Amino acid sequence: MTPSAAPKGTPLIREEAVCSLQKKDINMANCIEPGDNPDLTEERRKATFSVRSMSEFIFNGEDKLAKRMEIAAYVDATQDLHDPRPVEFMSRVERHDNSTRKV
Repeated sequence: MTPSAAPKGTPLIREEAVCSLQKKDINMANCIEPGDNPDLTEERRKATFSVRSMSEFIFNGEDKLAKRMEIAAYVDATQDLHDPRPVEFMSRVERHDNSTRKV
């Protein structure tokens, strides 16, 4: 789901993706969902690495990944931090006002 297609109040990080990172030995085949692009589905089935291990590598360790996931969960749960409508459809002034509202 693209940010512009997300209904108001919908978190941009899918809960399934966040939950799947809790499991230590998750692989890309578990990230396949109905309606996914067939090419992506094929590539995910070929993957041989752990999603959790890759995430820990990208974010420089398990503790930093856990902190990032905690922050993402907080942002998703806090309605004041959600955009009233997609920023792609806001004017420059509206984007500025929206950003200052969040601070």
